Amino acid sequence: MNKNICAILLILLVIPVICFLSGCGDDKNKGNNENQTIVGITFNDETFTYDGTEKCLTISGELPNGVSVSYQNNVGTDVGIYNAKAVLSGKNYQTLTLTATLTISKALIVGVTFEDETFTYDGTEKSIAICGELPNGVSVSYQNNVGTEVGIYNAIAVLSGKNYQTLTLTAILTIKSNPMNIALNVVEKLFVLPNTTDYLPNAFNKENKIVSEVPDFNNFVDVQNIPTNFIGKQMNVVYSLLENVDTASKYLSTFYGLSDLVISLYQNFINDNPDNYAVFEYNNDDLKFNITLNNNDYQIFAEYLNSYIELSYNSNSNTNIGKVEIPGGNIIKYEQASNGIKIAVDVLNVALMQIELTKNNQLVVGTLYEYMGTEENNIKTCALIKIDSNYTTIISNKREIDDLQIEAYTEIYSNSTGDLIGYQVDETVNNIKYNTLWFNLKDINGIDNIKVVDEENGLNLDTIYINNSLNPIQTKLIGGFGLDMASRRFDIEMKTVYAYQINAQTQDYEKVSFEIPMLFIQKEYVNAFSSDFYEKNQDNGMNQNPSFNLNSSDYNKLCNLYTSDDAESFKQAKDLVSYNDILNYVNI
Repeated sequence: MNKNICAILLILLVIPVICFLSGCGDDKNKGNNENQTIVGITFNDETFTYDGTEKCLTISGELPNGVSVSYQNNVGTDVGIYNAKAVLSGKNYQTLTLTATLTISKALIVGVTFEDETFTYDGTEKSIAICGELPNGVSVSYQNNVGTEVGIYNAIAVLSGKNYQTLTLTAILTIKSNPMNIALNVVEKLFVLPNTTDYLPNAFNKENKIVSEVPDFNNFVDVQNIPTNFIGKQMNVVYSLLENVDTASKYLSTFYGLSDLVISLYQNFINDNPDNYAVFEYNNDDLKFNITLNNNDYQIFAEYLNSYIELSYNSNSNTNIGKVEIPGGNIIKYEQASNGIKIAVDVLNVALMQIELTKNNQLVVGTLYEYMGTEENNIKTCALIKIDSNYTTIISNKREIDDLQIEAYTEIYSNSTGDLIGYQVDETVNNIKYNTLWFNLKDINGIDNIKVVDEENGLNLDTIYINNSLNPIQTKLIGGFGLDMASRRFDIEMKTVYAYQINAQTQDYEKVSFEIPMLFIQKEYVNAFSSDFYEKNQDNGMNQNPSFNLNSSDYNKLCNLYTSDDAESFKQAKDLVSYNDILNYVNI
């Protein structure tokens, strides 16, 4: 073989081997580059505090040649948590995805203050506000930072924004009294008389209960001339308590007559002590008093004309409390608010009384308690009072005589006239229960005049004549076979009532009691009354069956006085207030 040919063949065999050994195979090298992993790069969590500027996350480490990075959600300005991604890729490297958390936390609000401030009362609105510049996006809301009246206001300012921690600041707004008017304001708040006229209708005022002359029933009296502006036994308990209030008011009024002097003395003290006038004392032979201020609550203690007086005013409840101890030892205490009054009286060693009245629009309700005697030995009376737009009713257990058990004695009055329309009595006598309705004689057609003789007549303590008859009236018994068969269906009896007369010398009101004849009917025989009465008394000047002269509203009210709701309320009220409850209240 030719040497040249052999050399060529040798070269052709060697070249592939060299190429293989030197890595000249492009396809094989390309496959090795795609499998390479990117290393040495990190993407870390970071936390920033909000400052209004943009925050971002970036990778750390040197990227290989040909590798680039793209980011997702790695930039933020507002407070929040951002879940960021960094994606690293290159044609000769495996794609690498890294995650990290970008956190922007709320910033503190700084540079803002809320300071206490004090103003002097002048009748205009006062307010306090924050000082300093609010960061962008932060707002403020206030609570109780505005006031007009004298007082201490605990104010709150709340600063908030989505990128800031909520900041609550507190401050005190104080409106102090004008030193020139303090004494006047204090005395005007304290010198308030107890007022019961807002609760009882005007027709119940004493001037409307004056009876100039009491009829003499020993001779025939026209029933139309019998007074009707009297009060019954139950309402008399109310009047008796209110008379004690009138007595207290007289002493208070006399003391209040010195208001200009009290104001002058106290104001002079304030002027001399503008920063320390919460306690003031004055003492001379005729007048002693001291005034105490506690923020907007006032109190005065005074001794004047042998009486002892305590007065206080509570600004939160707008309530006046007064206590008067008059010569002789009687103590009257009252507590008066805008819609109610409570009065208690200690008649030393004789009686304790308390009344509470509450007004809600046109309705007045109240309870009354009376203890006659000592704690160990007393007669207790409880009364439930209700006053609506037309009627005043009072339910009580006050007894006519001590050996009768009175479950309820209910009187009804007309608000327009103040007159007693009638009453209903639930009572037990000898284990027999009775329910009687009582009527004024002027409300019975057919009875024109009446005479009463003090002679016992059967079951009646008196003998009754009507219509100029010479024969006394006759009653009708229930009959039958029950325990009450011998009881009367109806009759006319004398009842004790109360009114007022004017003392000619002193011009004061003086209470008088007297007796008038009234008709009673057992409630179950009301419908039969007309025929029953005429049957027994047609020979006593009766020219017709008697009938009721009441209007339908008054008649229905009288016949339905003691409702189940009233009965339940009365039962619940009876044991709510004890002897010691009243005694302790009066003396604190």
